[in-house]
Amino acid sequence: ERRSVSQLADAYGFSDPSHLMRFFKQQTGRTCSAYLEDYRRGAGE
Repeated sequence: ERRSVSQLADAYGFSDPSHLMRFFKQQTGRTCSAYLEDYRRGAGE
């Protein structure tokens, strides 16, 4: 099931999508977009 960043932010208690994206980058060192691109190519972790 595909969800938007807004839906994910809401589901995980973030105040807004940009906060989720900043948190993700701090934790992984990568942007959400870069992670998803690699994941779709089969390099997902």
